[in-house]
Amino acid sequence: MQLVEQGKLDLNQDINNYLDKFKIDNHKFKPLTAAHLLTHTDGFDVAWTIGAANRCQSKLPSLEEFVEKNLPPRVRQPGE
Repeated sequence: MQLVEQGKLDLNQDINNYLDKFKIDNHKFKPLTAAHLLTHTDGFDVAWTIGAANRCQSKLPSLEEFVEKNLPPRVRQPGE
């Protein structure tokens, strides 16, 4: 919310505007926004758990690595 207050993030803009290394496919669905991600209404097929089974902090992937390799399919419109 600090980024919103600083004008660096608009909760209702396409999240792809803020992504550099990869993009989320919006071909079949409405654009995904930060508001959808924050309210857990992103439309992805599964809940994410980054490194839940890891017991060693050094073996955790970066968030960027995890999302690039594990982005689940979108199965519903964001907001539903």
